[in-house]
Amino acid sequence: CLETYNEDLEITTLPSTKLHTLFKFTSLSDAVNGQHFDLLPRPLITILLTYQVEELHLTLTQGLWRDGIWGYSPHAAPPGGQFHVWFGGAVEEVEERWKHVRNSVSGITC
Repeated sequence: CLETYNEDLEITTLPSTKLHTLFKFTSLSDAVNGQHFDLLPRPLITILLTYQVEELHLTLTQGLWRDGIWGYSPHAAPPGGQFHVWFGGAVEEVEERWKHVRNSVSGITC
């Protein structure tokens, strides 16, 4: 089983004693049986395998980015949360799988 994990942290000081922090976690694995929990927690792996998710992105933000003061955001995202996935498998089931993935991930991140 080939697994890789990369973790990046970027901290930028902004005016008005604010910080911009970016945490980026990238995990790749060729394990398809869901028995390896070294890199991701079991509940997340279960969701990925059950609904055939090939890639998942989750962005959580707080507050508003002030372009006029700080310039353009290096990683634009809307206030609150942004979530998107890429599915494998049959395309005719995407809407139903999206609903279940969205609800399941929401349940483990709240």
